[in-house]
Amino acid sequence: ARLCRFDTLLERLAGSENPLAEIALDVGYYDQSHMARDVRSFAAMAPAGLKTALSRKWPLTEIVGVGVGDGSTVNTARIGNE
Repeated sequence: ARLCRFDTLLERLAGSENPLAEIALDVGYYDQSHMARDVRSFAAMAPAGLKTALSRKWPLTEIVGVGVGDGSTVNTARIGNE
């Protein structure tokens, strides 16, 4: 369940101008600090940094440190599908 919610969060962060607190609630987190714990756990960075990285379309491997292998960007690759 946490990975599914985090995957949804990645999609929302990449294409949203909304505040982090609003995105956190929309995705299903209890509050922004709940979201921040998952972001730090899965991406090893702060939520604001992740949002910036996603908006710049950095390669997924550089953002979350997973072995995607094909250099897909965050807009085309999803955690768990690689």
